[in-house]
Amino acid sequence: MTPQALVELVTSFYHLFESGNAEAAADLLSEDIEWHNPMPEQIPFGGEYRGRAAVIAYWTELMAALEMGPMEVDQMVAQDDTVVVVGRESSTARSTGKEYQIHWVHLYKITDGKIVYVREYNHTAAMLQAFV
Repeated sequence: MTPQALVELVTSFYHLFESGNAEAAADLLSEDIEWHNPMPEQIPFGGEYRGRAAVIAYWTELMAALEMGPMEVDQMVAQDDTVVVVGRESSTARSTGKEYQIHWVHLYKITDGKIVYVREYNHTAAMLQAFV
């Protein structure tokens, strides 16, 4: 895929996910996707997920724990099979009602038009303050 096609795929993924169309977003994932989002144990989601069903279960945990604000994408860079996304968000922990604002970086790897790997780098210290 061209760098532009990679960026368009990841942009579509964000749009579908944020619009609440998880089924269509999941269609952009490979069956054997690996998704990594390490979190402190006090945050009720995060970890390592393998396979589309596991990632969808993770999204369910995420949405149960957060009232997500819009994810603002500041930059996308594509090269070879990889897209790096730099962005930010403001979300609220449902358990405490506390809001947090973070910057994050997401790394995507794409093979045959499907997302095969995601690694999230989030400002977990700021997130943690909203959950305690």
